Amino acid sequence: MKKILVVSLLFVSLAGMGQAMDWMQGSYSADGWESGYAPLGFDEAGITTTIDADRPTYYFRKMLYLPSTYDPPITQLKLTIHTGDGVIVSFNGVEAARSSWLPQGDLPYEFTGNFTDPSGLQEFDLTDLVYQCENSIGDNWRPVTVEIHRAQPTHSMSFDAEVQALISGSWDALVEPESQWDWLEPTGRPPFFPEPTLDAIRYPLPGMPAVI
Repeated sequence: MKKILVVSLLFVSLAGMGQAMDWMQGSYSADGWESGYAPLGFDEAGITTTIDADRPTYYFRKMLYLPSTYDPPITQLKLTIHTGDGVIVSFNGVEAARSSWLPQGDLPYEFTGNFTDPSGLQEFDLTDLVYQCENSIGDNWRPVTVEIHRAQPTHSMSFDAEVQALISGSWDALVEPESQWDWLEPTGRPPFFPEPTLDAIRYPLPGMPAVI
């Protein structure tokens, strides 16, 4: 019987005060962020969720439920971004890749890229980070974040993404196109929020099988 990984969203509420966490970490509370289905953007055909226009940078994040033990294992994990603007991708709190034309290091909100990929598709290999669980909540929830730096902020924009895993020689979709993403109404880099205490973390796990 073929085993299918089930991907779910994690809902976190903020309680107590702790060490400030980066927005790319799994413990970060996204309270105050918006949520909508992709494609997200403005002034383009096929947009499902309209977001604020004319910003130099946009921030998107999604939590994946990825079991730490299962058989067979994932042998390759890839992320495809549907946008031509410069992107910085992190997985499980660790930078996984960025568009080749963006400089290294933390980029300010005001930074704009100087190039746009005409294909509108960028693919990144996340395989090396699959089993890094130390920054995950319960070793199962892993954040995928995408930071988009626009080349021409006043032009139209569209964002979508998909995650695929190579399992037993076939590709399985962990995140389908047109899925739901959290996004920040940006006026600057995401703020730091206190780390939620363990009793504030709500797992939608009861009755939800990890593997079918």
